[in-house]
Order: sequence, then structure tokens, then C-alpha cells
Amino acid sequence: MPRTFERSGNSGPVISVIIPVYNVELYLDRCLDSIVRQTYQNLEIIIVDDGSTDNSAEIYTRYARQDPRIKIVKQPNQGPAAARNTGLEQVSGDYIHFMDSDDHLIEADYYEKLLFAALDSGADLACSGFFLEDKWHTHQHSRRILTDIDEKISLVKLNFCVWIYLFSTALVKRRRLRFDVSLYVAEDMLFSVAAVYYARKIALAPETTYYHRNNSASISRNLAPGLEEKKQRGLRLAWEKIRAFSENHYLGREFEDFFLWRKKRIFKYKFFQITFLKKVVSLYKISWYLFGFLPVLAYIYVKELDESLPFSDPRDWPHADRGFLG
Repeated sequence: MPRTFERSGNSGPVISVIIPVYNVELYLDRCLDSIVRQTYQNLEIIIVDDGSTDNSAEIYTRYARQDPRIKIVKQPNQGPAAARNTGLEQVSGDYIHFMDSDDHLIEADYYEKLLFAALDSGADLACSGFFLEDKWHTHQHSRRILTDIDEKISLVKLNFCVWIYLFSTALVKRRRLRFDVSLYVAEDMLFSVAAVYYARKIALAPETTYYHRNNSASISRNLAPGLEEKKQRGLRLAWEKIRAFSENHYLGREFEDFFLWRKKRIFKYKFFQITFLKKVVSLYKISWYLFGFLPVLAYIYVKELDESLPFSDPRDWPHADRGFLG
């Protein structure tokens, strides 16, 4: 039977919100504001400080003084996967939501609608819409409840990120879902795939919107020398693990088209690298011809021309004795 709850106040199931924090002082205020001001108040807010070195601690400590629902856990920097796993160890709620600390919830009733969608249908997962790269993303499924494996896989291929899902704590515990700490990036891919696969029902709530920020300072956006290559290696490892999960659970070639698309992205990145290097070499060649080779060639030519003239010394020129040269 579907469960019900009061859509306001402090009664009803508890939603545990896990927020890994690492050097996000510019965005943390807005993130926490969007959570503490939710119309659904029965929240457990777990902040995992993953070794921040900026003023993030000062910000979340200020919020914790004013809101007893906030729990703070500190640890040395280990990455988002380990931070989320630490948060999972602290969970006491009935449902779990993972927030990135530079993101925020657009609607004040985000949790209210997501929870209602889950309880009204008896679903293990509820899935929201999201705003990404200046675009609104909603679900294209005509049905609001997904049970078919093909529909569920098509949903997770739309977005592997955990932040669009409200997870039943019972599902996470029953299947012992954890984040793979060996993954440098895309650590939530395998978690989302496994959760969506094991969920008996998934409720869609496209009227809810999660705002994901493309933070240029984050790992996934930083193009510092060597980091992009490390990111691509991490993605390949994540895809290999998803492929292994797919094969072990008889999903056949469900993700093959997605892997092909990702490979094309890697190829495009490699192609860009090669093209960029070619452009650099080309510019170098042009510069050499314009400012190196041609001037040297011109100098040699003029020098040889000068030496071949019959009157290389100006005083030997005709009419030099007429005073033109003093």
C-alpha cells in the first residue's frame, strides 16, 4: 500500500541529505539556503567536510548553529566517493538524497513533491528534472511510473548522476550500495546504474528541478595540464565497471550505444589535441618562415649580391669624386 504523509510540518518520513563539501565557499550559502527553506521540514542534513581549506567550515558552522537538523562530519581529503560513503554511515532517515555543495534546489517544495511521488506509488526511487548548461531537462517518458528494465535503463542513460534521485534507504541497505573509491571521476555512475536496476519501481517527478552548476574549478571541468587525461582514464575505468555490471546482470548490450557515444567524445578530445598541436606546429612554421628563415635568406642573398657587385665600396662608385659622398 502506498504510504502518505503531511505535506508540511515535521511529521512524515525523514529525508537524509548528504552533502560532501570541499572548498565551495562561493556557492555553499545558496546550496544550504535551498535546503533549509524547503517546505518539507523533516530533513536530516549531513555535511561531510572532505578536508576543505577555504572558508567553507565557517559557512556551514553558522548554519548548524541556527538549524539543529544539520550534522557535521569532518575527514581528511579523500574525494567525493569516500565523502558520500561517510555520509551513508551517518544516515538515519527513510530516504536519501545526495547534493553537490555547489548546486541548489530551484523549487521550495522540491523534497515535498519528490517524496510524494515516491510514497504515492510505493517506488524505491523518485527522479526529478534538472537544469544543466543553460537548459531545462525533463523526462520524455509518457508514464510516470517505470518498472520495465528497458525504460529504467533509458532513464539512467539520460543522466548517471545521483543528485537527480531520491533513494529509499531500504533499497540502499538491502543491496549494500556504496560508491567506488577507486574512481577519480564519475564515481556516481555505477551507484546510479545499480540502484536503478534494483529498484522495483521508479517514480518520475518532472515538475521538480535540481540546479547543477558547471563549476570551472571542479575536477570534472578543470582542463589543467595532465588532468584532462587523468579524467578520461577515470571515465574509461567507470565504463568498464558498468560494462561488467551489465554483463553480470544479463543486461546484454543495453549500454553499448552509450559507450559508443562516450568513445566518440574521447576521440573528439584526442582529435582536438592532435589538431591543436598541428595548429601550434603550423604557427611555429609560419613564424619561422616570416621571422626566421626568410630574413636569414634575405640577408644571405643581399650579402651575396653585395659581394658580386663591381663596386662594393661606395667610394669606388662612378662620380664619387664629384662630391656626392663628401
